Amino acid sequence: MKDLKKGNQLRRSKKTMRKMIIGIVSITIMLFLFQKVISPYQNKYGLHPLLNKKITLMIKEANQKGVDLRIIEGHRSIVEQAYLYSKGRIIPGNIVTYALPGISFHNYGLAVDVCEFKNGKPIWNSENWDLIGSIGKKQDLIWGGNWKRIVDKPHFQLRIKDLY
Repeated sequence: MKDLKKGNQLRRSKKTMRKMIIGIVSITIMLFLFQKVISPYQNKYGLHPLLNKKITLMIKEANQKGVDLRIIEGHRSIVEQAYLYSKGRIIPGNIVTYALPGISFHNYGLAVDVCEFKNGKPIWNSENWDLIGSIGKKQDLIWGGNWKRIVDKPHFQLRIKDLY
């Protein structure tokens, strides 16, 4: 009886996984077709002009405090987002985002990932994340380091109210 229950659970699990994969692929294809409409802003990282200004000020203040802060990623395409969303779900590895393609602020140039550098290399486990977060919050940015579900210290994004 136990084996029968396990077999049924496995079949349901595979069916659910297939539906999820089909859903992700369908959404990605649909959004990819409309990606021309969702184009990045015309600056180095494809950032909204207000975010670009705030991040520039943030990096300047961090540098004044001895932290070599650099942008790692700004605008992210729908296809890139689909790949990241698939990690830990259908691609081996850890889950790195809960944002479906088209849902991430990165897809619209409204978010950025930064990191401190030392000797030309990113320091992902930097002891300065709290300082970096406070500098970003001074610019009235939302900091992923304050999130509960998935703490994302490199992530900063505009507030919706800043867009209106």
